Amino acid sequence: MKRALVSLSFIVIVIVRNLSYADSHTLISENDVYTGSDDSYTNGMIYTRTKDMSNEEGNSPCAKTTLLNRAWCLPGLNQSSVQNYVSYSVIHEIFTPEDLTTNDPSLADQPYSSVLLGAVTLSSQGEKWSHYWSLRAGMVGPATGGKVIQQEFHRLTGATIPRGWDTQLPNEVLVNLGYMGGRSFAGDFRNRWQWRVTPAYNVEVGNYVTAVGYGVLGEVGMNLADGPVIGTLGQGLGATSGLHSWTGSQWSLGFYFGLANYHIAHYVPLDGPLFSNSRSVGYENSVLFTSAGLRLRRGNLSFGYGITRGAPGARFLDDDLDYGTLTVSWNL
Repeated sequence: MKRALVSLSFIVIVIVRNLSYADSHTLISENDVYTGSDDSYTNGMIYTRTKDMSNEEGNSPCAKTTLLNRAWCLPGLNQSSVQNYVSYSVIHEIFTPEDLTTNDPSLADQPYSSVLLGAVTLSSQGEKWSHYWSLRAGMVGPATGGKVIQQEFHRLTGATIPRGWDTQLPNEVLVNLGYMGGRSFAGDFRNRWQWRVTPAYNVEVGNYVTAVGYGVLGEVGMNLADGPVIGTLGQGLGATSGLHSWTGSQWSLGFYFGLANYHIAHYVPLDGPLFSNSRSVGYENSVLFTSAGLRLRRGNLSFGYGITRGAPGARFLDDDLDYGTLTVSWNL
């Protein structure tokens, strides 16, 4: 309990501290209850603060003064005629088996696990190309507070109390480096209506997830915001979700749809910690994701909702796993 409270306090402190900055802020809630289920990837929360580096007077990315400046020298970043952004995120994810009523879940089922991560993402977004580099670090295990969060939430809502948390994955430090890139093709029709298609690819390396992915994201709407919108956290497989700032006096309405395939070598919620003995379960290493949703923006506010289907799960599950994503962003 003490470790859980420390973890939760850390999240609250980071959020409150960052609310004082005049930047872009995003809150994302992902939950399978939005699609009528309650297993596997059952809940994800992320808070992100994004800073537009072009507003920094005297800013000189790709310098050797600090570690963050050195990171801007990574391939694809700090190109000419692009917008540079730095984002800081706190991420919490909960994974549970299909059967929540037993104290000792089947060894063929998804293990209980909870993940808490902090992330720094550098992105360069141009008219056609977008590049994202992300470093995530944190923990999996009881210290991240998943047991307390889920059990108390289920008590408040009258849902089934999950009983098998004592079998959850053990504590282990996680570190992950990720890259995502995309090339957009865009056009317009009927004055204010636009379309955009973005083939994208990404690589993740670390003891949280090691995988490669590729796919395509399509958008159509009225007064689309600049830059492609990545609609989901992807259970650690995706690094961004509309990281760029956006303001406008007109309404912006966009519908997005995506298709992506991931080839996974290691995934801690199913494989278990890399350096500890724990529960694990077999799964399909090649996973096809489909997603669809909408974004509504005006002024400093943005709202979004989407559904993703095809999450990686244990081989014994008959149905494809899915979850919904709620997003709210604001500029201060």
